[in-house]
Amino acid sequence: MSSPAAYSPHVIYVRQLFRRALRTAQDWSTTREGFRQTCIDIRYQFEANRNVHNPKQLSAVLAAAEKDLKDMAHPEPYRYPTSPFGSKFERNVPVPKEIAENGFGDYVDPATKYGRFERNFINV
Repeated sequence: MSSPAAYSPHVIYVRQLFRRALRTAQDWSTTREGFRQTCIDIRYQFEANRNVHNPKQLSAVLAAAEKDLKDMAHPEPYRYPTSPFGSKFERNVPVPKEIAENGFGDYVDPATKYGRFERNFINV
């Protein structure tokens, strides 16, 4: 097997496009079976254009694939819980040493100043 550095930029680009298409399909799937069928359909679309070697046709095919991918983008893509912006990302971050030793200083929590309910309507 050759090293990843031996792949041409075109091969790397098509591989990344394929993976982005699979991730977009995963964002829209509710079941594993539906996702698997969509993966097979995406693979057939890529295989249908495997033997396109004309640069003009190739750029048109890739531009159409990028457009389709952009059109199918999910408004709330799936994020792994521990990845950045995931539901568990930095949930239990340790308290900085300065704050643990010295406290918050002059900071006043808006919830104690305005009350819990009013805090939602005041721009703090």
